[in-house]
Amino acid sequence: MKLRQLLDGQECVPCPLCGGTQFKPLARTDRYRMGITTAECSGCGFIMTNPMPTAEGLADFYRNHYRKFYQKEDEPSVGEIRRWGMDVRAEQSVDFLAMQRILNGNTRVLDVGCGYGALLRAIHDRCPDAQLVGVEPGAKSAAFVRRYVPCEIYSALDQVESTRTFDLVIVNHVLEHVRDPIRFLKQVRELIGPNGRVYIDVPDAARYDSLVHLHIAHLYHFTAHTLRSMLKRVGLTVSFLEEYSPPSHPVSIRCLAQRAALGRDEGVSMKPVPPRPNIAAHKIRDIGRGAWRYHFRNSRLLRLVVWPFRPFLRLFVYAKEPADSRNTAA
Repeated sequence: MKLRQLLDGQECVPCPLCGGTQFKPLARTDRYRMGITTAECSGCGFIMTNPMPTAEGLADFYRNHYRKFYQKEDEPSVGEIRRWGMDVRAEQSVDFLAMQRILNGNTRVLDVGCGYGALLRAIHDRCPDAQLVGVEPGAKSAAFVRRYVPCEIYSALDQVESTRTFDLVIVNHVLEHVRDPIRFLKQVRELIGPNGRVYIDVPDAARYDSLVHLHIAHLYHFTAHTLRSMLKRVGLTVSFLEEYSPPSHPVSIRCLAQRAALGRDEGVSMKPVPPRPNIAAHKIRDIGRGAWRYHFRNSRLLRLVVWPFRPFLRLFVYAKEPADSRNTAA
């Protein structure tokens, strides 16, 4: 499928959080000018891509086009992991999980969407006896992980035996990519053991500051409130949640959740998140209105014709558009 066909084959879908079908467009452009519309659900305020590429179109995009836009090398490598800072991010995530007393010598870990396996490798280095399983649909990435980390690798979550349970299921910058997040989270919930936890990390839409955050790979844009609401809907209760800024990655939210007990709808302890009513929608609307600055800053015209005048333009264009020094590809 050609990329143009994928983009022309978009369809309107209901809100996965409340089932609503009424949406307010916030931005009608994206960082690659693919015609992506970011919209807010009129019922609950959840922000998502709508219309959305079909499931078949997205599968084709990840299979045939993703690396062109989001990766700089044809083959995964340790060098690429280091250049993108994946190893540093992984070490910090392992530090966090260790501080929460989740990792030990024989922890059973499932990393869904494990990418190049940087996080699994960091867990293995910290806990060599941990039982590691990864899910990675990308064939090249999965093959690399098999060489890089001693673990089992599956190409889809459906392939993991439903009878298996894990002490920790990791969903690290994956949930925003999943077309049906409710079904996905229900599957994750069933794989958590009685005392198991799920670790979820997503970009924080309430702190977006550039058009770089809006693109075809990110279908959903979470805030602390909408992430907690979605987990509650699928029977997961949050025990820890915080905003943070990982290195070489977009500003994010991370949380720990577990199976909700019957009759419970909230976690036992919650790190306070500053109230930000509608702030994400306002930020994305402003980003859409100022998209011309981002596109101009990244245009061939600027690079080839007006580059000598860059110091002058910095005063009027660059000062209005935050410099993006983070890897926000995935």
